[in-house]
Amino acid sequence: MDRMNARWIEIKYACNCMQDEVSLQSQERGKHERVDEFVERLRDQVSDDHQKRSPLCMADSMKYVKIPVAHDGAIGEATGGRA
Repeated sequence: MDRMNARWIEIKYACNCMQDEVSLQSQERGKHERVDEFVERLRDQVSDDHQKRSPLCMADSMKYVKIPVAHDGAIGEATGGRA
């Protein structure tokens, strides 16, 4: 993925240990990145973010994770489609 030209998306998630949903910024799915690879990358980012926010939480899953879907149905793509 070309990190210099990357566009960003907002991921939202919640855990039972949290009062409110939280957001984090992630690079959109790469043009040739498979959806399963993208989801694995997000899983790691959410896990790292959650560990920093709630270091004492022992949950092994989140309540939910919201990933944006572009108008054309592309998962993890910034709004407006690909350039």
